[in-house]
Amino acid sequence: MIMPQNDVITDNDLDFFLTVISMFCEYNHTMHYSDRVFADITDNPDRTKRIILKLAEEGYIKAVPHTNLPYRFTIDMTPKGMEFQKEGGYACKRRKDRNKDILTSVKQVIYYLVSALLGALANHLFAE
Repeated sequence: MIMPQNDVITDNDLDFFLTVISMFCEYNHTMHYSDRVFADITDNPDRTKRIILKLAEEGYIKAVPHTNLPYRFTIDMTPKGMEFQKEGGYACKRRKDRNKDILTSVKQVIYYLVSALLGALANHLFAE
């Protein structure tokens, strides 16, 4: 099933929702209902629900579905979510992963170059 472009959940969406939930939980100590938190800033409750479920699945928030209202969750931040959000969230994670991949690639190239040079040196020394 192909989703319309505006239904695709991006890292920026996840970061935005995580930041809003974090700020809301930090400054509001009553029950946190997702449909109230995001009522004025989202126009697609199904997409909001999928984002909340993804954040909960990854352990960054606690989301308990309401029994009668399909788009309402009682939400709260987890310690893991607070730490992740303070460290830069998904954007920082993506940057760290990219840097790690680049470093791994550079290490592989250096390994192959050193192996080739040592092989050529050994071939030169033992060929005579």
